[in-house]
Amino acid sequence: MGRDLGFDIVYRGETRDWIPPGRYVFFQRLKEHGGGYWLGQVYDDWFSFVVEEPVSLRYGIEMLQTIAGQKRGIFGAKNYRKPMLLRAKQRFSLR
Repeated sequence: MGRDLGFDIVYRGETRDWIPPGRYVFFQRLKEHGGGYWLGQVYDDWFSFVVEEPVSLRYGIEMLQTIAGQKRGIFGAKNYRKPMLLRAKQRFSLR
């Protein structure tokens, strides 16, 4: 599920033995607690919330699409230039 965006969904009553570190996960909340999903990123020893409140699945997927687009824009853009490093002999002036 969600392979392009790198996420998984854990529905109510389901469990997972292992989730790969760095993977985004939706955890479905009980209806008695308002429903929706917790969205976060799993690591070896902690869980990081992407949004600090429950979200709808649609909104969460839109968030992940935005995050994926930003990563592609920064690291995959054709016009991306590596930062310029000044050598010791070069001078830099703000005149």
